[in-house]
Amino acid sequence: MNNLDVALKWLSTGIPVLPCKPDTKQPIIPWRQYQQGELIPSESEVKKWFAKKYNIAVVTGGKRNLTVLDFDSIP
Repeated sequence: MNNLDVALKWLSTGIPVLPCKPDTKQPIIPWRQYQQGELIPSESEVKKWFAKKYNIAVVTGGKRNLTVLDFDSIP
């Protein structure tokens, strides 16, 4: 499964996904509009964003009350 597939799967559950710069957690688009859960990106936006090799971020909190644990591996 590639990042586009994963992003579309999250989106299908109603969770906003955002692209981040490779190897970072820095979004490449303005994200505050998605923060409160009033807006989610369209499928076409997600397909456009993840046509490139971007990391995936999910929007937490807000109306969805989503919490994520992020574990990075230690070399």
